[in-house]
Amino acid sequence: MSYSTLWLVYKTRTRSIKEYRNGHGTAPPLWDMLCEQYLHKEPHYWLLNKNPKDLWALYKDKTIPLYKRFTFFMTFDRAVVDPSDFQRAIECCQKLYLEIEAEKPNYVNHWQSIADDIKNIGKIDYRAQGIALGCTSVSDPWEFWEEKKDKTIWKTSEEVIK
Repeated sequence: MSYSTLWLVYKTRTRSIKEYRNGHGTAPPLWDMLCEQYLHKEPHYWLLNKNPKDLWALYKDKTIPLYKRFTFFMTFDRAVVDPSDFQRAIECCQKLYLEIEAEKPNYVNHWQSIADDIKNIGKIDYRAQGIALGCTSVSDPWEFWEEKKDKTIWKTSEEVIK
């Protein structure tokens, strides 16, 4: 079974902070929720369609609460939470955890653990660009960051909050 990983991201390297067993506890419950609530699609719509562009575009939809857009964006490949947004990330992850827990209490749900681990990071090295979430070990974009030629990242503050 795959796992999810929280990473500290530098310009040329990454460092694993924490692994969460069962990768189905990170992006899938959030993606299912967004599909059901905002696209009126069945759960796993994102899995059954090759490229559900309507789902991926939701992070820009200002009618969706910020905590859902922010956490959704965190699940994207190359999305990095800027250190100035750590507190916002903690709050958004906690809210998402509570909503998933209330709606689907039997789902695996890592969002409170992610919030706790971001809280425990403390002050990071000034060279770090932030943290990132690799939602599945099957194709984690951060695992071999040092070997990638294109190290383009996105910032949550620039893409979601504005």
